[in-house]
Amino acid sequence: NVADFTPKTILKTLVDYPRLYGPVVRFSVFNRFSHLITDAELIREVLQKRPKKFRRRRSEQYLSDLLNISTGLFNSNGEVWSRIRRVTSSSFSTLNVKLKFPAIVEQVEGLVDRLKKHAAKGDRVDMKFEAFSFTIRVITVVAFGLSLDNEITHYFISPQFMEDIVAQFRLVAEYRLFPAPHAFWRWSPSYKYEVEGLKANDRVTAASRRVIDAKRHLLALPGATPSAMIDFMLLKEDSQAADSLTDEEVIANVKTFFMAGAETTSVVISWMVYVMAVHLDVRDKIRAEADALLLKVAQEGRSITIDDIAELKYCPAVERELLRVYSPALASPFELTDLSESLSLAN
Repeated sequence: NVADFTPKTILKTLVDYPRLYGPVVRFSVFNRFSHLITDAELIREVLQKRPKKFRRRRSEQYLSDLLNISTGLFNSNGEVWSRIRRVTSSSFSTLNVKLKFPAIVEQVEGLVDRLKKHAAKGDRVDMKFEAFSFTIRVITVVAFGLSLDNEITHYFISPQFMEDIVAQFRLVAEYRLFPAPHAFWRWSPSYKYEVEGLKANDRVTAASRRVIDAKRHLLALPGATPSAMIDFMLLKEDSQAADSLTDEEVIANVKTFFMAGAETTSVVISWMVYVMAVHLDVRDKIRAEADALLLKVAQEGRSITIDDIAELKYCPAVERELLRVYSPALASPFELTDLSESLSLAN
């Protein structure tokens, strides 16, 4: 199946295989057997068996170490992954999301205002950049508890940061699709992407360190109350508990949430805008549902809450269909933690 997994064919293959052969497809590339799983329950089972039975691919350890993200939530394995998952899980609790919702609304209103200004001038809008900038702003305010007028955050909402993220993702893509053994990587034309990616990574790492230093200073002030995700990580870093984090682990997770969170979410937002621009009937239904909700909130004389969002029906349905058709993360590779083990899924 090598011809189906070249840089030019792999995306089409990952879409076509399930359509042609069903929800579980066994294939081989260079005598390495893999299974492509698209059944939701089987995917759930794989994720639930992590980290005891499944881990990230060993072949990607080189990249994780290179970019200093091997101890981030997305790339870590085993006990490290379990420990970081425990530390960060409270940040995603329903209560914490509710507390952060007003800050998210404020950033949405800011995005709408920027788009209105572009429209008034007749500008051509780079929606990918606008969506990316919006997502970074939300992460900065919500996950890291920093104001956007703080000089520490300027880099993260600049075009340079977006370019640096793209450079690192290009490196990841080129390395994953490199057809030859790793020993030939340094001598290939694709190696230039590692050079560019490392320069970008240095800038992201330095900015992440500045975020951590600033947050550590704020947490040391009298009366400071931890609320952002990074606050809990830093408090764990300074503790002697079994799930305490090292400085490098905190940095790896700051980078992970800025990089992985911003890219995937901004892609979804960009596609949502595209869908509404092309399918005007969908746009009109979304607008009508939103107008009805906002009218109800205004009549009750209060601000919109996350509980109000939960009442929406049509908009979330469009979002789920969009995620199915235009997935921002097409495939997530795992392999057995113990390669000598045989494992059955759902019998």
